[in-house]
Amino acid sequence: PDPEEALNVLNEEVAFWAGDTPFISFSGGLDSRVMLSSLLKQGIKPNLMTRGTDESFDVVVTRQIASKFGLNHDVSNFDMDDFFQHASDISALTNGTMTARHWHTYIYPLNSGIGKDNVFFAGTLGEFVRGYPFDKGFISKISDKFPGPSLSKFWMTKLTRHPTFTDEELNGVTPELKAQLDDNGTHEQVRRLSNLCHGKFLSGLRRFYIEQRIPSFTGNGVKMYLASTSWVSPFHSRKWINHVWRLGDRWKLGDNWHRYAVQKNFPELLAFQERNGSAEGRIVPRAPFLYWTPMKKRFRVPKDNNLSESWYRTDRISDFVIENADEIDDIIDRETVKNILASHLEGTNRSRSVAFLLTMIFWKLEVKKVISIAS
Repeated sequence: PDPEEALNVLNEEVAFWAGDTPFISFSGGLDSRVMLSSLLKQGIKPNLMTRGTDESFDVVVTRQIASKFGLNHDVSNFDMDDFFQHASDISALTNGTMTARHWHTYIYPLNSGIGKDNVFFAGTLGEFVRGYPFDKGFISKISDKFPGPSLSKFWMTKLTRHPTFTDEELNGVTPELKAQLDDNGTHEQVRRLSNLCHGKFLSGLRRFYIEQRIPSFTGNGVKMYLASTSWVSPFHSRKWINHVWRLGDRWKLGDNWHRYAVQKNFPELLAFQERNGSAEGRIVPRAPFLYWTPMKKRFRVPKDNNLSESWYRTDRISDFVIENADEIDDIIDRETVKNILASHLEGTNRSRSVAFLLTMIFWKLEVKKVISIAS
């Protein structure tokens, strides 16, 4: 395990792909900051592209960085018209397996006009060397010594934290789907997911991430990027993955390798606020003790780039779902659909549930269109 050699490999990968005028999908996170540190170290000035409002953390911090280092910066957004315009293409591209909450991955690079003539860097897979998906300092290390119960607790918490349907609503979905989502089905999912971690906790979750999440969820994101850009992620380098896999937990927990990479490459980038950081106006070079607790996350910043919660409370979305509820009556009955929409309208955040309904409707409409064309 050699953190410096891992960084050298990443820098080589960035240099190989960069070209003359690369673009970076840039946020306030550490993945994009590591990529920028590599480019700036090598004398390459990329164009920064951010999604969000003028007041959002990502836009504010990126503008500060762009101004300091003389970089071009564009903000790319989309509205509900874009959502409806591209829904059919996204459904076809992902076969209905990427829910509507994540469709921005397709829309905002397209709206930015980057095109396929320029390299587009995105930080996908960067979190592989971070403590994702369980970064709790010494709690993570203690949990690692008891992999069986730790995996069961982790996956049960993950599956029940944001249920798509309430227990009552499960009576309105098809029996096959209900069997997957009720108590018995959830316990079976926990068993299946735990088995995919190969009997390990921290290293098992990392294997799950690279073996299961990357080909499915991230694979869809890559496919959407590639529809309009020449997408590249240096974190997908197999050589880099080999190096960071061998790094110890002290480098992965608390984003410590990322902090090290920025400090070694271009330490000036440490002088800008970190999302949920423990120091004002800067990134600390190493995660402090108890970094994962609320008392250390002094500058908590909400993820403010997902508009779905407010969009799903509009008449346009509600009317569309109700008008097309028959398309998904083999999955869920109309009355349950109405109850979900009403619950969201009354203030309960049902974004995931409404996104599921929208995704299935658009996908079923796309399938009908394809069948019609074929016949």
